[in-house]
Amino acid sequence: MVIIMKKQGYYFMIFGVFMLLLIGTAPMSSPNEKFIPLNPFEFMVQPQRHSDYLPVETTLDPLTSLDDHTYLSDEDFAAIDWSSYEPNSFVEFDLETRTKKIISNKDALDGLEYDPDLFQPKKGIKPTYNGHIGDMLAAAASELGSSSLSIYDTIRASTIFPPDDRAVVADTTAFPFSSVVKIYVTTPDGPRYMGSGAIIDDTHVLTVAHVGYIIADGGLVTSMEIIPGKTGSYEPYGSYYARHIRMPMEWLISASSQYDYALVTLAQPIGATTGYMGVATYNRFDPVYTSKVYTAGYPGDLSGGYVMYNTTDVGTSADEWNHWFKLDTYGGQSGSAIWTKNSSGEYIISILAYEYGQGDGAGSNFGTRISQDVYNQLASWIGQDEDPVEKPEFRPIFWDTTAEPWQYLYKGQTKFRILSDIENLGRMDVEELTVGFYLTNDSELTLDDYLIGTKTIGNLDVLESKAVNWYGNIPRSVPNNRYRIGFIIDPFNELDEYEEDNNAKLVGTIQIVVANSISYNFFTSPLGLGLTIGGGTLIVGGTTAGIVIGVKKRKKRNISPQERLKHKQSN
Repeated sequence: MVIIMKKQGYYFMIFGVFMLLLIGTAPMSSPNEKFIPLNPFEFMVQPQRHSDYLPVETTLDPLTSLDDHTYLSDEDFAAIDWSSYEPNSFVEFDLETRTKKIISNKDALDGLEYDPDLFQPKKGIKPTYNGHIGDMLAAAASELGSSSLSIYDTIRASTIFPPDDRAVVADTTAFPFSSVVKIYVTTPDGPRYMGSGAIIDDTHVLTVAHVGYIIADGGLVTSMEIIPGKTGSYEPYGSYYARHIRMPMEWLISASSQYDYALVTLAQPIGATTGYMGVATYNRFDPVYTSKVYTAGYPGDLSGGYVMYNTTDVGTSADEWNHWFKLDTYGGQSGSAIWTKNSSGEYIISILAYEYGQGDGAGSNFGTRISQDVYNQLASWIGQDEDPVEKPEFRPIFWDTTAEPWQYLYKGQTKFRILSDIENLGRMDVEELTVGFYLTNDSELTLDDYLIGTKTIGNLDVLESKAVNWYGNIPRSVPNNRYRIGFIIDPFNELDEYEEDNNAKLVGTIQIVVANSISYNFFTSPLGLGLTIGGGTLIVGGTTAGIVIGVKKRKKRNISPQERLKHKQSN
């Protein structure tokens, strides 16, 4: 059957194509210009990264005197140049170069005078959260209300041993808890362990030797990660790695509790931001050792060892090398500071190392006492390290986007947002900071991916965070494809940081689809159109010129009455 279309039909065809063009100039799904904030810190924390770490045992049965036994692994025993060994030597392990050497203390200690004011406490800086995290914290604080409790009100005193009186530290950024660190170590034979420690100056952490050298699993640890103020997955000051570990040679020879202490040198300074307690030594008969003492750390029997707990009780006695106390402890707390408090601040007087008994309260837990020899040894070790260099160090603590999963974003027209909060964890304020926003096809973001825009902010101070957001559309130079969204802090390396390879961040796991708009295809494709509409494809044959000719109005012609009648009868 032949159909002759009315002339109005041509106008409808023209109108239909025109509407198709209009549809092509608008996004097929409008971007969500709002984001739903999750609970505070949900974006700034990482998933728990240490789920398979075991507590370093405090139930060791330490020797009480030196003997012919060596605690060194066979490999380390063979690697050390024993010709330099003499009494009061120490061993220095370099975790970056994997070298070990014995160093004599004779010259260093003989010329060292005791300075009681060398290790003084210093309060740190509490993080200042602006941007999206700051807004969420302010909202949470207004709902929960403020508290006037001091940090020591959270420590519940106890004169009974047992029961267990350990309490969660509610605010690990409050001094002195900000200087308490979680320690994660890996061993040559595979097992991984967790312990505790305390920052005592800008770049040094005090702990016990048996956290850094575990003979049952190959000896010297292969890596040591330090996380100040950790609670759950929240790491308010970031995480850092050990560069050097120093410990007495006598401990490696005998594993004696008299020498179970170690000093860790970090790869970058953190003490100025976290703060640090002082270190003090007293005559072993001083009443400070039988008075009220405090400790905080990460016991492995509570909250999986991921949460900081504190407790307080009284000391019971001290000798030349050790200090006994009624503090409740457990594996994973090895290396925790035992401190006292006076008008000048908090001072570490011993290091938690061992526990005895079966939890029935028999006996006392004890640790390595900061004797004058230990005090001088720590001072000597610190003097051998270079002064820290001041640099900034950045990390992302919040990320989000208004783009929806699998949303079609049309180049040059669909606008969306990428949201971020950037924090300065370093030792130096910066006047301005640039963040680059990218699209990538890979699971990792690099400078070789597609840069879609940048944003620069000013004045980011130490331990301050600010929002750095981008709003725009995708450049036409980006190929059509599926992409993940991300950003890179300081992409052009304009600022010298402590670490330069940790500035890239993917925004979740969502993927988006980048495509040309219909109107762009319509006017630029010479051989036919493949129009992507809502995830499907409409094929339009012929050239653009052919489509225009096909909808052009036909010329008007006269029809005789006979032809009109014939046509009517046929229908």
